[in-house]
Order: sequence, then C-alpha cells, then structure tokens
Amino acid sequence: MPVSQHVAARRIITAALRAGAAWINRVEEPRAWRELSRMHEVLLSSLPLGASPSTPAEMIDLLPVRLQEWVPLAWDELPSPMGDLVVLTDNGELTEEAFEAGMNYLEALYGDDGYFDLGGTWLPAWVRQTAEQTERAAFRHIRSAGQAGYVAARTMLTEVLVVGVRMTWPFVTHASNE
Repeated sequence: MPVSQHVAARRIITAALRAGAAWINRVEEPRAWRELSRMHEVLLSSLPLGASPSTPAEMIDLLPVRLQEWVPLAWDELPSPMGDLVVLTDNGELTEEAFEAGMNYLEALYGDDGYFDLGGTWLPAWVRQTAEQTERAAFRHIRSAGQAGYVAARTMLTEVLVVGVRMTWPFVTHASNE
C-alpha cells in the first residue's frame, strides 16, 4: 500500500470525524461552525482539485455515506474499515463506527507550531490527538531545539504552573507565591 494513500486516508477520516462531532454540537456551540469550515479546508487540501465537496454543507450531506463512495482514494489498497466508514446516521447523529474509528484513525491536524483550536471541552475527547502523537511531537521539538531549547523544554516538563499550584517532579504540589 502506498504510504501517501494511507496518510491521505487518515487525514480525510480525521477531518470527517471532527466535522461530524462539530455537526452534532452546532446548536449549543458557536465554535462548531468554525470547526466545520476547518475540516472542509482539510478535505480540500487532501483531495485532488474538484474531487472534494464544494462547501461545508455539501461535506455534511456526504457524511452519512461510506467514504469510499465519495472520496477518490485507492480504497482497495487500504484497510476496509477505512473506506466503509459512515460518520453520521441519516438522523445526523454520530455512528458507532465513527466512535470506534475515532480511537484508531485520528491524526493531529495542526502545524508544527502547535497552534490549532482543538475544540476544548465542547468536542468529544477522541477528536483530539492521542498521547503518543503529543509525546512524539514534544520530543521531536526538544531534540531539534539546541541546548537552550532543551533546558526550557525540560523545565516546562518537570515544573508546571497550574492555577496557582506548582507541581514539580515527582508530582509534589506546592502553593505558588507567583
């Protein structure tokens, strides 16, 4: 299987899942519309010109359809659960397979600078990147930062200020005077 097909499929699945999660929260959460637009942009950048939905609304209309029916990838070269994924039910709810896929196929969808609104508390936890991805990105940054960057990163990892409480290794809390 070509690596590029697998990478594209994971990005597309992530965008579809996050769009579905935003869609079910659109009434209570105004930021859901922004998330829908972002995930539409991810689809636009991941698919060939003219192959993706033209608008976020068209993208939502396609989420109750199996991905392999509207996303032009070499699905026969990818694991079948990827192409068979249906994100939303006909009633606009997330499918059970969407929740399961959220645990297996999600990718971080922001740049190496780390700036991207992950939805905070309003999106389900599975739409955020996994701990392994966070760890990998942190250590990649530490490794490339030089001595000063290493010291700063190590300090951040071993001594974190959290709402007036300082937690130091090995997780002993102290009242903060700062």
